[in-house]
Amino acid sequence: MSLPSQRVRDSAIFICSRAEHVSIQTEGVQKAADYLTSEVLSLSCNETQLGDADIDPKGSDQDRTDWIFFISALNFCFWRSDTIYLVVFRDREYSGYRGFCAAVARAVQAGIPLYRPEFYSQISEARLGELLKPEVGEIPLCMKRTQILREVGSVLCEMGGSFLPLVLSCQGSTQRLVSSVLDKFPSFRDESPSTHEPGRQVYFYKRAQILSADLWYHFKGSGPGAFHDINELTMFPDYRVPQVLYSLGAISYSPELMGIIKRGQQLEAGGKIEQELRGTSVRCVEVLKELIIARLGEVGLDKARENGWEINSVSLDYFLWRYSKRERIKVETSVPHHRIITTFY
Repeated sequence: MSLPSQRVRDSAIFICSRAEHVSIQTEGVQKAADYLTSEVLSLSCNETQLGDADIDPKGSDQDRTDWIFFISALNFCFWRSDTIYLVVFRDREYSGYRGFCAAVARAVQAGIPLYRPEFYSQISEARLGELLKPEVGEIPLCMKRTQILREVGSVLCEMGGSFLPLVLSCQGSTQRLVSSVLDKFPSFRDESPSTHEPGRQVYFYKRAQILSADLWYHFKGSGPGAFHDINELTMFPDYRVPQVLYSLGAISYSPELMGIIKRGQQLEAGGKIEQELRGTSVRCVEVLKELIIARLGEVGLDKARENGWEINSVSLDYFLWRYSKRERIKVETSVPHHRIITTFY
């Protein structure tokens, strides 16, 4: 079988060739590539980052690795129809995914070893809900999050109580790590039967891939994050990147899909439209990456690296996600994000 990230790329190409509701716009993707090329030449990557020392993983290599794994295990569905997931930590407000990171940091600051497998492998739904409680309401899908933590925590406890040895055993390969995560932790298996061709499976692997990418990012490409094949990873198909790609004119939606999104209707998990949104996003970022590399040339690539940019799908995904926060009003005025209840993103 092919490498996991190649399965994602192949699925994206297949989906794009048959998509009815989402499509890459030839002229729009060229303009988006022009814009992104100018950004990496003019901006340091630090200027677009939303990193925050208050909520970043801390401690030893093992602590930080286990913290990142915990976050990746629960990195899904932080929206509700009635309110946003909002956490106040150290007098600052954090929402969505960053709100979740703040809740984890809040628990750790209080002396609770939330990210340690021996702790969360036995956690109750009530206790998890208490620790991740937002300012209003509750964390979405708390029961499912509890089940996932018990699953992955039990496996890690059987392996010695930490995720770090598994990372190190992969010898600097994201593809080995993604494969190992998919093999050992069923809740990371982000794949489903194709809605376009009976008998075919399509693959996205959002959380498994972003786990490798976040290790690379947080460890700055060294130690547990020293991956020689970081460029193999694709982007991480979720809610926000399709929304940004649409706002940049790189992809378009059918009238039917636009109506569904504007009405705030939920899509079917694993359904045709969801697969098209995710697959087209993966393919679009791959196209953007190649266009940007061609525009930059060797001199431009060197300049981009001086600004802290590696031109790969990971960096483009991070940029587009941060862009959705930096230009929130512009993006959300263009189109709302699609709505779906899923544990995969």
